[in-house]
Amino acid sequence: MLMRKYIVLASFLLCGVYFYNCRTTAQTQKVTQSVASDTIKAIRFPNDDSELALLMREMYTDTEQIRQALLAGKLPPDFREKFAQLHTATPTDSSTKNPQYEAMGAAFLQHTQRMYAAKEDSTRLQAYGLMVQMCIACHQNQCPGPLKRIQKLTIR
Repeated sequence: MLMRKYIVLASFLLCGVYFYNCRTTAQTQKVTQSVASDTIKAIRFPNDDSELALLMREMYTDTEQIRQALLAGKLPPDFREKFAQLHTATPTDSSTKNPQYEAMGAAFLQHTQRMYAAKEDSTRLQAYGLMVQMCIACHQNQCPGPLKRIQKLTIR
């Protein structure tokens, strides 16, 4: 009888330890996942979340949409107003906005205008190609990190 009480008591203690450990493990996993997510974000986007960095990420996505529309022979969605924010968005590093950046940004916007104004698909594709080349040229000089990604936007 006394032995049975010890077995029941030991069982309750083991169950308690087990459930406590499960709860602690679940909390540890949540913290670990959160830290891992922050680390991945920091590696993927090392330039924080300045206005210009966020705009550039959106511009990449928008340009992918333009590319898909052009490949399908359709008129691309109009992103000119958003792209014009290149000149007003606040960069991570203020030295980024130098005369070279401004000139390349202006050339990019000029090719963007030509792409939207083009009546023929071949002219539109040519202007798109020049638009992407301006992105590549600017990033070769200013911020080379996303170059491989940007090069995927070209149409061969």
